[in-house]
Amino acid sequence: MTAGETRARLDELRRAATLVYVDDVEAPAVDATDAHHLRHTLRLGPSETVVACDGLGSWRACRLAAPVTSPASGTGVRRRRGDKHGPSETAGSVLEPLEPVGPILCDARPDQPVTVAFAITKGDRPEWTVQKLTELGVDEIVPLVTARTIVRLGPEELQRRAGRLRRVAREAGSQCRRTHLPAVHEPTSFALALTRLPRSAQLAEPGGEALCPTTTAVLVGPEGGWDPAELACGLGTLDLGPTVLRADTAALVAAVLLGAQRAEQLRRAAGQ
Repeated sequence: MTAGETRARLDELRRAATLVYVDDVEAPAVDATDAHHLRHTLRLGPSETVVACDGLGSWRACRLAAPVTSPASGTGVRRRRGDKHGPSETAGSVLEPLEPVGPILCDARPDQPVTVAFAITKGDRPEWTVQKLTELGVDEIVPLVTARTIVRLGPEELQRRAGRLRRVAREAGSQCRRTHLPAVHEPTSFALALTRLPRSAQLAEPGGEALCPTTTAVLVGPEGGWDPAELACGLGTLDLGPTVLRADTAALVAAVLLGAQRAEQLRRAAGQ
């Protein structure tokens, strides 16, 4: 795809009133929650463009169709149990179709995907962190449970927390027009994360090195810092600047550094 074609696609995404995630871009439909958001929160009419996207790179321009009069009427498309998009997990909920007005376009997944793993903090800060990492274009988001993590979660709470963080990423992706949703992992132990991340990953640590050109993943510790055993895991360290950062701020700085390095490397590869 040429630079001009890329800009044209970005312009089309930005001009749309919003982006919604659907299960099937061939026959796009939204659930009752999304339909209510489009009609009553955003107050969109039938003449306004909505982008329907599957979160995997395929998307098309659509318009709102005539509203479904009542879920009891049995009209509409029914959601399958287990579909990955949408806030509802209830099987058989009625979906409202969208009217396609453009062809299906497919965006390739970004080369050199970047990952940020961050230690879970108290309260709703992990949700804020996932929201911002999604907006910044991070491809994989890994909430970490480290030796000094204060928050401890049981198995059921781990699944509930992961579901909530994925919904946050979905909402953020809609706002920032991401055609590829990030992969948001369940909260993961530091030891398990080490087995899944590339050995070129770096630990955010004051006094560390600069970002290595081959680094595509950064791990950010908790407010109390890394445990000595974690620092001795064999990964390189990364200095995020001269000030003491909150854990969630450090995750965003890591994302900006990774994204800027990727963009520059891709520009050089394209000869720009």
